[in-house]
Amino acid sequence: MQLVLLGQGRWTVYAICSDETTCPLLDLIASLDSKRAARMLADLREFVPTSQPRDWVRMDFSWKLRGTEIVLEFRWPTRGGPTPRAYWFYDEGAVIVCTHAVLKKGDTKHQDIALAEQAHARYMAAKRAGQLAVVAFEDFDPPNEEEGSDG
Repeated sequence: MQLVLLGQGRWTVYAICSDETTCPLLDLIASLDSKRAARMLADLREFVPTSQPRDWVRMDFSWKLRGTEIVLEFRWPTRGGPTPRAYWFYDEGAVIVCTHAVLKKGDTKHQDIALAEQAHARYMAAKRAGQLAVVAFEDFDPPNEEEGSDG
């Protein structure tokens, strides 16, 4: 299983890849307007690694989801329109693993929790088998369908 290293500090933050060129979290971020995308990336690469979970909760940035003991979400509320949400779980050694992200209004769907729980199970199996491969964010190079675009 390939992981993208997003940030490191007190916490190490990874994103799970579906394969060597697809990362559901980064794919959603890439689909956002540049301001919102930059904020999500900055939070995941700089704020989360250097802060504490109590800060995330106090700021209503992180939520524990009902119906699961494993999955939590980071939220970036917007005025009108759907809220970007990144689903994640803890691993030992101050590690946070992001599974995927969605744009969503209202409550989190059970399907998103189930997807994150499945990703957690795959991650744990890969970890036990010694099959976790980490690539730095700067080195993760998904195919660009719009070569030459200003984004």
